[in-house]
This record gives sequence, C-alpha cells and structure tokens, in this order.
Amino acid sequence: MLYVVTFAVGVYLFYEIITTPRDVYDPTPSVISSLIILVYCIIFLYERVKDISVPYFYFTATFWVVVALIVYCAGTFFALMYAKSFIEGKDENEYDIIHDSLYLFKNLILIIACFSTDSKNTYTKLKDGRNTLNKYT
Repeated sequence: MLYVVTFAVGVYLFYEIITTPRDVYDPTPSVISSLIILVYCIIFLYERVKDISVPYFYFTATFWVVVALIVYCAGTFFALMYAKSFIEGKDENEYDIIHDSLYLFKNLILIIACFSTDSKNTYTKLKDGRNTLNKYT
C-alpha cells in the first residue's frame, strides 16, 4: 500500500514540476514531499519501537538521523506553506530565522548521530581465532 501511495505522489510531483511555470514558486510539491518524509520517518520509528530485540534503539545512529529529519521537516512544513509571502519580501527575516534555526538544530542532531554507537555491529573473537558478528548485543 505504501509503495502505491509513494508512486502516486511521485507521479503527481513530477507532473507538478513539469507544468508549473519557472518564474512562479508553488509550495505544493515541497509541502507534499515534506509530509511524505514525515510519514515515512514516523512509520520507521514505530517499526523500531515494536522491535524488542534492540532495547535501547535511541543509542543507534539511524534513530538520530530519523529524528533530525522529523525535526527539520516538521519545522519547515509551515514555513514552506507560507514561503510565497516570504519570497515577496513581506516577512523575509522571519523565514530566515525559522529556517536557519531549524537547519542548525537538524545539523546538531546529525552530529549526535555521527558520534552515537551502533551496538549491532560488534565482533567477538572465537577460540579458533575467527571473528563473528554479534547481531544484537
């Protein structure tokens, strides 16, 4: 079901990009893309919470990358909807403050992801000298 929705949205976005004039900003494709990323991130986190084999999944880098995407997409969602008025020069400073602060916060979360340890990829030395991968430790 999710693949069908993704394909339909992809076709719509492709059509929207082709038919929209180049000198006009249409926020609809950006908003739809942001919503799709949010839905996929929430589904991914839900599946990770259901997996009981990893007790502390917030120690993994993938968790922090997904959280960074959620924060950035959710934060810029409304800014993208009102971007046309921002582009016209009415509230350009407010847009810059919102976007730049969320961009900075997203990058800080990605730095946390870079330094987090993924406990799935640990190796154990066997008695005969071979290394084995511990799937979940």
